Amino acid sequence: MLRSTTSHGRRTPVLALAGLLGAALIAPAASAQTFDAIGTGIGKGLSSDGSHAYGNTHTQGAFIWDEVSGIALIGADNDAVGSNPDGTLVAGNGGAGSGQEAALWEGSVFGGLGTYMGASGCGNSLSSAYAMSDDGTVVGLAWNGCNASPFRWTLSGGMDQLPYLGSSGRANDISADGSTIGGHDVQSGTWLACIWDENNDQTILLETYSSIYGLSFDGTYAVGQAGDDPFIWSEVDGMRILPRPAGVSPSLDGIALAVSADGTTVVGVYGNVLGGAGFVWREGEGTELAEDWFPDQGIQFGDSINAVMDVTPDGRTFLLNLGDLIFGFQIVRAELEHENFQDVGNGLAGTNGEPDLTGVGDLLGNDPLTITLDNGLPLGNAYLCVGFAELNAPFKAGVMVPDISAPGFVIENLPLDGNGDLVLASTWPAGIPSGFSVYMQYWISDAGGPAGFAASNGLRATTP
Repeated sequence: MLRSTTSHGRRTPVLALAGLLGAALIAPAASAQTFDAIGTGIGKGLSSDGSHAYGNTHTQGAFIWDEVSGIALIGADNDAVGSNPDGTLVAGNGGAGSGQEAALWEGSVFGGLGTYMGASGCGNSLSSAYAMSDDGTVVGLAWNGCNASPFRWTLSGGMDQLPYLGSSGRANDISADGSTIGGHDVQSGTWLACIWDENNDQTILLETYSSIYGLSFDGTYAVGQAGDDPFIWSEVDGMRILPRPAGVSPSLDGIALAVSADGTTVVGVYGNVLGGAGFVWREGEGTELAEDWFPDQGIQFGDSINAVMDVTPDGRTFLLNLGDLIFGFQIVRAELEHENFQDVGNGLAGTNGEPDLTGVGDLLGNDPLTITLDNGLPLGNAYLCVGFAELNAPFKAGVMVPDISAPGFVIENLPLDGNGDLVLASTWPAGIPSGFSVYMQYWISDAGGPAGFAASNGLRATTP
């Protein structure tokens, strides 16, 4: 619904959004907040909701941590590699010698996972866990006569060997929803990145040296190392090598370790997790060293960031290892404050340069909402494109950011003033859940654009 009013001499359409918001989407939002100092050791990862961290302390073995209870120790000879959201299940290694058996802790109760049926182990090594899904499914490698095989272990079915084509293989991660496993298949001595689906069917992603180390919440995105560089992969976009930030030595390998649910945030390390430089990659922004990126978000740690080990599905909470390994890394969980509006880029310049789209409002029920366009074509004609997913498809020599297919929509023929500006004012509808995102972008008829159009940046609005 669209009607017109007058504000400060400017003709201002008022957009009523209520009733148009019909789909929910988890999306990251960035700005500074705070961090928690967990302890000294090696942080391995976060539960999918970010409430728990796990890893190894410097001298006392595996731990699970939450903000209320602090660190709980699991055992001096053990290490932790996964946790469910409430911290009641922790996956790791221990039991058969010095951490030579994959294991699951339920509270303080240890359960060794052994190896798959018919496997003999390699000396006292039976298996090693590398990751766990939210429902307690554990993945890793199991030994049979010192040949390593990838495995999936479930509470109901025990351990199953995953298929592989080469001499050995390893499962490094499992999506939080349990649908997808990532790792590598070793063929002719070369690691080849691969995934296994929920039916254990394997797909090789790259025929050169590579491995998967992280998966998004539902397995849509996989990240890891390809040759010397970090990558992100999806079935839609294929394999994309992440650009190396300025100042990183070409001799340091890049390893992507984790990815947000929507694939817009990837974290990892240049070097290795025992000694390197952490990085953050954001879609549309590129790769930055973590030591530069976090201060830009307003978070100062006072120490070098060795590695960014994990990021939650919403792209807002991170696990980092600071300092060096000699006396144990300082393990930190950092959380970004919610920002209601985020510029996602992809503007297209016209006669007046690149139009600029901004938003103001708390995005709470019935609170004021203002969307402002600047630098459009004076007295021009604009189209407001609104979607509930990010499309980023080629359009008119630019990029259409919102997915305007239903339930998305386009509002046509919005008049710009003599400066090429336009303000839309309304109220945010009640009843919209936290984490709901809507994407907006203006397209403006403009002969000064490369295909007769200019476009604003895309703008993502996410409810707190």
